[in-house]
Amino acid sequence: MEPPAFALNFDEAPFPGLAVIEPRRISLRSIIPTSGSLTQIHAWSWDLKLLEIIDLLAASPLLEVVTLEHQSSEHIPRWDEADEIAAAQFHPVRALHNIRRFELRWCGAAFADTILQKLTFPASSSVKFSIARTEEDIEVLESLPNSLSEVLDSAVNLIVNIESFRMATDGPFILSFKSLQSPSYTVRFNEPGDRSMLDPEHVEQIYYNQITGILSDLAEMSFGHLKDVRISLRHFTDSLVMFYLLRAFQKVEHLTIRCFSASRVIQALRSNERSDTHGYPCPALRTLDIRNSEFDPVQLEKTLINRNEWTDSLQCLQVTVAQRLFTGKVGPEAEGKPMDHFLRNISQLVDNYEGEDGDWTDTSEDTDEEGSEAEELDEE
Repeated sequence: MEPPAFALNFDEAPFPGLAVIEPRRISLRSIIPTSGSLTQIHAWSWDLKLLEIIDLLAASPLLEVVTLEHQSSEHIPRWDEADEIAAAQFHPVRALHNIRRFELRWCGAAFADTILQKLTFPASSSVKFSIARTEEDIEVLESLPNSLSEVLDSAVNLIVNIESFRMATDGPFILSFKSLQSPSYTVRFNEPGDRSMLDPEHVEQIYYNQITGILSDLAEMSFGHLKDVRISLRHFTDSLVMFYLLRAFQKVEHLTIRCFSASRVIQALRSNERSDTHGYPCPALRTLDIRNSEFDPVQLEKTLINRNEWTDSLQCLQVTVAQRLFTGKVGPEAEGKPMDHFLRNISQLVDNYEGEDGDWTDTSEDTDEEGSEAEELDEE
């Protein structure tokens, strides 16, 4: 049930100097006529139509920060949205010149797309949407607003953050990206449908299928300008998907991985018999950061030797050297040699080796070293 809105009549009691609106239960409809002095809005917008939201923002040229709680992730009235979207099609495009941060939480993809079509944001701004998916949505990226598909394909920075399905209280799938001329976009997607009646194994399988779908869809993009990528998740579930994903990163120079085990990433960074046909993995890579992730020094050494045969050596390799690396079982490929031997070899295969002491992410936990909050392109 939505919170009640208090009826305030700003026509009878105008506040020409009003700069900040924060109470979450005041109807924004009342302030549209006198919103010209607003610089910040933090409020519910559940009772506003799409055109009213657009008009409110367009009538507030001084706005710098906007946070609108529009719906809950469980209840998006698709039938109302369709009428609102149709009504907005012939509305003029307005520019929001002073916006620094804009966030609208929980709406449909088409609703968000209409806002992006009718309002323009500065390239220096941060724009965030929480997109509520339905059971009919097959893959996560199919719910990306259409206006952002081209931005994602031409992005220079990309962050993929997938929270554990056990820990995520909000949408677990987050993409953050920015192209040369665009704002920094962050899009969060929910888990569609009610999973409460399903057994945990079934829920987990659905979750991992969606992860595979996200990475597979990203692997099909051209990414002609992408330079910096960060991927944070618990497990990379499909080696073949990683093979194709890293071959889509032809211009990526900085790759950061946060996961329990970096084994599949390290393996996928190596060329093989398919490389001549499908391309080489991350040929422009200069920095690889797999800190806090478990890794096999023998496997990593082989990958670096392989890469040095067909591309320049890494300028920087960052790893976490956990104590269990020296106390655990040594694989047969080590041939009885100590782990220090392989770490020394690794350091000689790259220009700058940074091996910090610490612990790998514990597979019994569902947070990375920076917590469960999604890292985004803007850090304000």
